Amino acid sequence: MKYKDGSPIVAAAKVIRFEPAADTTAEIRKAASGYIRDDGSFEMYTRKPGDGVIKGQYVVVFSVLKNPMGGESLIKPEYSAADLSPYTIDVDGNKHDLVYEIEPK
Repeated sequence: MKYKDGSPIVAAAKVIRFEPAADTTAEIRKAASGYIRDDGSFEMYTRKPGDGVIKGQYVVVFSVLKNPMGGESLIKPEYSAADLSPYTIDVDGNKHDLVYEIEPK
């Protein structure tokens, strides 16, 4: 995970979320999330760290905040809203080396 210009994302709070897509065929519709590390890597979980993501189709959204307790978003709104996000993913097994590039405000 990085900015489109290749620079790392520096923020007090950085989270990636997989939100179930409106047209998913998954029997269980459960979102997953993960903290984005300083190197841009992340590990997704559904209920507890290490449990992964339930198979299905998801919209990928991000929260990149100036303060850890909320506050100003540091990225363009389309990356934070499921109905605007340019990213989707079909989880059908283990996924590795996913790279997402976003734009600051």
